[in-house]
Amino acid sequence: MFSENWIFDHDLFMELHGFLSDEDEALLFLPAKLRKKRGQNKYTIEDRHNSVFYKTYLLPSKQEDAPIRDPTSAPGLKFKRRFRVPFTVFEEICLDIKRIHCLPEQSLDAKGAETVSTSLLVLGSIRCLASGCTFDALEELTCVDAETHRKFFHDKFCKWGAQVSNEHIHMPTTEEELNHVWSFYQGKGLPSCVGSIDCVHVCWDCCPASLHSTCKGKDKVPTLAFQVVASHTKKILHVSQYFWGTYNDKTIARLDPVFEVFREDSSIIKGMEWISVSNDGTEKTHRGGYFICDGGYHQWECLMPPYKHQLPGSALEAWSKNVESVRKDVECVFGILKKRFLFLKHPIRLHDPEQIQRAFVTCCVIHNILNDYNLFDEKNDVEYGVLEESARLMASASLNGIGVADVRSRRRGVYLHDDTVDNGNDSFEDSYKFHERRRNLIDHYMS
Repeated sequence: MFSENWIFDHDLFMELHGFLSDEDEALLFLPAKLRKKRGQNKYTIEDRHNSVFYKTYLLPSKQEDAPIRDPTSAPGLKFKRRFRVPFTVFEEICLDIKRIHCLPEQSLDAKGAETVSTSLLVLGSIRCLASGCTFDALEELTCVDAETHRKFFHDKFCKWGAQVSNEHIHMPTTEEELNHVWSFYQGKGLPSCVGSIDCVHVCWDCCPASLHSTCKGKDKVPTLAFQVVASHTKKILHVSQYFWGTYNDKTIARLDPVFEVFREDSSIIKGMEWISVSNDGTEKTHRGGYFICDGGYHQWECLMPPYKHQLPGSALEAWSKNVESVRKDVECVFGILKKRFLFLKHPIRLHDPEQIQRAFVTCCVIHNILNDYNLFDEKNDVEYGVLEESARLMASASLNGIGVADVRSRRRGVYLHDDTVDNGNDSFEDSYKFHERRRNLIDHYMS
C-alpha cells in the first residue's frame, strides 16, 4: 500500500526507465485532458495523394477525356469490376451525397489542414459494399484512418441511401408508372400484376446472444429478413424494414405496410380496372392489382401463388409453370444483389440491425440506379425456360384442359384448388375472392 503522502521521485523514475526526450518528459507531467492522443493525424496530405485509390482513380479522373470515364475502356471496365458501378455513376453518387449532407469536396479543419476528400471516402464506402472488405483494408488503400471510413460509411453514406430511398424505391404512383409495370406482365398472361414479392435473409454474424433463438431460423444461423417487391425488369419497387430470421412470410406480410396500396381508396393500384377473358370469350371486369408469390403467403386477393398440385398437361399445370417462371424475377434480384454486393453475401459483422437495414437499402438504391443507367427498365427481352405458347398447346390438347380446377385427383386424394397451406386468420370472404380471382386468371391465360 502506498502512503497518502507519497511523492513521485523523478530521479528514481529516470534510473529505472532510462532517458526521456524533452517532449515525452513534458507530456508526462501534463494533465490527462491536455495530453495529445496518440495515433491522431498519422497520415499526411501527401500520404493520401500517394495512396493507391487516389493515384489510380481520382487523379486521372480530373482530366475530362480520361479513359476511366469510358465504361467500355480497360480502365473503365476495371473500375466497374472492382466497385460494381461505372465511374460516371460514382460521380453522380458523390454529388448527391454532397448535396444531401452539404459536404464540400475539400475543406480545412480547425488547424488549417486539408481534410479528407469526400470522393475518396465515397470510393471506400462503395468498395466496402462491393467486396465486403473491412475498414482496415480501406485504410491501407486510401491512407485514411479506418475509424474515419467507418464513421463516414454509417453516418453519411448509408444515411444517404436511406434518405433517397423514397425517390428510387417506390410503388407506382401515377397511371403512367402503373401501365409501364403491368404492361410487361400483360404479355406473360398475367394482367394487372404489379410485381413479384418474396423475402430474403442476410446472415447476421454479430447477433447478440440474447437474440439467437429469435433470429436463427431455417438457415441455422442468425439472420435478418427483408421483404422485397420487384418488377419484371428487375427493378426494386419496395423494401421492408428488417424482421427477425424466425419470422415466416405470413407474419412479415401482416406487418409490412406495402399491402396498403391494395386497400386504400386513394391508391391508384386499388382503382385500376382490367379485363379477363374466359374460354368461351366472355369478358369480365376486375378492380385492383396483385403480386405473384410462392405458396408460403396468405390466400389474399392481392396475392397469387401457383398451385402446389396439378394434373400433368392440365390448365393448372400450364398456368402454375408460367407463374413460377415469371415469379423468378424477385429471386433473380436477390441473386444480383448478393453477387453485386458481397457485403450482403458474407456474414455481416455489424451489431446494430438498424445499420444493417440502412446498408441493405443503400444496396437496393444503387441497384435501381444501375438499372436505370443500363436502361434495363425499358427492355422486355427476358426469356424463360417454360414457353408460354407450348404450355397453352399442351393444356388445350389435354382431356382435362377445361374445368380442371374442381377435379379430384384419385391418386393424391386432394382437391387441386385447395392448397395445403394454412390460411391462418384469413376470413372466408378473402379466401373466396382469392380462389375466384385465380380461376379467372387461369381462364384468361388459357383463352
